[in-house]
Amino acid sequence: FFPGSVKRLAKDDGLCKGPRPAMGVWEMAKLASLLCNPESGVIVLTPDDNVDELKRELSQQVGTTTVTVLGIRAAKGLDFAEVVLVDFFKCLDAQQHKSWKKMLHSSPPPGFRDNHPEVETQLKLLYTAVTRPQQRLTMIETAPSKAASSFLAVLRNQDKLVELSTNSTIETHLLTPDEWLARGLDFALEASGHTSLAGVGREHDLTIALTWLNNSIECFRKAGKVGLAYVGKAHVHTEVLRFLHNGVQKEDHESALVELVKRCITQAMWLEAHSLVSCLITSPYYQQQPEFYQRQVEQNVHAVLRSSCIHEVKGEAEEGKEHEKTVDV
Repeated sequence: FFPGSVKRLAKDDGLCKGPRPAMGVWEMAKLASLLCNPESGVIVLTPDDNVDELKRELSQQVGTTTVTVLGIRAAKGLDFAEVVLVDFFKCLDAQQHKSWKKMLHSSPPPGFRDNHPEVETQLKLLYTAVTRPQQRLTMIETAPSKAASSFLAVLRNQDKLVELSTNSTIETHLLTPDEWLARGLDFALEASGHTSLAGVGREHDLTIALTWLNNSIECFRKAGKVGLAYVGKAHVHTEVLRFLHNGVQKEDHESALVELVKRCITQAMWLEAHSLVSCLITSPYYQQQPEFYQRQVEQNVHAVLRSSCIHEVKGEAEEGKEHEKTVDV
């Protein structure tokens, strides 16, 4: 009634800059192995009427277990560092799965709230569960379901949630993909502390830097899709450091250097490309044929940039075609 009496607050982006929630469908044996790992330190939440059943199934898989399993309502008002929410959707009945799918995949029809009052109660219960963790939330379903698939698809498309694959190891999932990515970036930062593009320095420093980079590459691989681009960049950076340390010792090394410059530009690694070109200019072979090598570098740069532009134009054209199809439909 009095719109001028209150000040509109800025959009709430959240105070936590940690990893996105993760969700996956795992067999009970795999879940039990993770939860009973002493390094996990997680609290398990599940719908209250599923607590006893879940405890029994976990015990069957690993024998006596000390993992804490709480009902969602029982955990209301409590906070934990890490939470695994187990079988929230599996505990819904067939009609409730249809209601969730209808709500998530289309605009709810008129009267949806009145015709499906149970969804509101379940949403409140889900809100209680997902607001318990302080650092990390993982949602695990031990069986596929329509509601879980719909929920995962919607949030994954909005980039609000990470999907956990079914074929990776337990060790991989001690951290979420976002956390593996962050750890890889930390290792890469450690590598830069031992050497720089301006001067690689001693052999010992190079060895330490390459060790950190290898560790970062392993973390990026465990991050899955979100780490793929960083794997390529880390490999290229490793080769650049080796090249800058060894220098241009043979004439055929200059061709390899030019090719490496091309790879740097493809990865948008401009500082590395600049350092390599500087290394090329100071080499004795360049001094003998400067125009030839300058032409090679320019041709590679133009080729990469032209290819990048073509891909962008094709991408925009494909998007335009898809939009036209949508309009026609």
